[in-house]
Amino acid sequence: GLTSIIEVKWFDLDQEDTGFVFHWGNGFNDDACIIACGSHFSTFDISFLDEEIPRNYDRLPKMNDFRIDLKSGQVRCLDILRNDDEPIRSLSDFPVWKQSLTGSGERTRFLYGSFAFLEANWSFVGPGDCVPAEGELATIGGLAGYFKYDLTDPEAPRVKRISFPRDVNGGECCFVPKPGSTDEDDGYLLGIVTYLPRDSSNPSIYADSYRSYLWIFDAKCPDIENLRTFDCSNPYRMINEMKTSTPPKWVGYVPGLIASVELPSRVPWGLHTLFLSDS
Repeated sequence: GLTSIIEVKWFDLDQEDTGFVFHWGNGFNDDACIIACGSHFSTFDISFLDEEIPRNYDRLPKMNDFRIDLKSGQVRCLDILRNDDEPIRSLSDFPVWKQSLTGSGERTRFLYGSFAFLEANWSFVGPGDCVPAEGELATIGGLAGYFKYDLTDPEAPRVKRISFPRDVNGGECCFVPKPGSTDEDDGYLLGIVTYLPRDSSNPSIYADSYRSYLWIFDAKCPDIENLRTFDCSNPYRMINEMKTSTPPKWVGYVPGLIASVELPSRVPWGLHTLFLSDS
């Protein structure tokens, strides 16, 4: 272990890659590199949590892949959500992974994280508010779904998206491996979500109370294609049931969802999650 601060080796970032990382994914060594993913802010000002969400995409968190070359001293920072067509304009944060890999020295191939629509977070709605017109972005607060990051190819990370329906939001997800599983992503994603239904007598306004659910997803996401572009013009899938106060049958509608359990009361969306088994 270190005996003095002078033994610490520092690596300089290019000016364009400097910033702040709130939450890190699992780090590991890969031959001559140290690799870690984190939610990177180019500029960070905590005061925005008490005010309006910044309208500058560059000021918001994006999941980045950091690679430190121990021989050359060079550091590479890659926006995982970048692609060749156009930027995927989404806030991305709260990385989680298979916890048994933490400190193991093994490579982490998959990360999961939460996302929110940039434009939707400029307009918040709540109980008793008027329902925004179709195509108009708004949010009940919290986050709009989960990303699955496949880091097999560091030059071309693959991303899958689990989108919540309109008027549903949540927080961080939690990865729980299946007992006896060998594949890194063979398990479940658990998350608490909240739904704001329409008023039963007037579907043009929201009801006066929320409903919360525990949602469980197949973490392999076998039926979800890799994401290429991020269409913010109509990001939510709409069905007629969403325009009523009757809770939809979520399983079979939300991609990848295998179980939905309604909770006895509202659970406000939070930041971090923890799963404890019976043992």
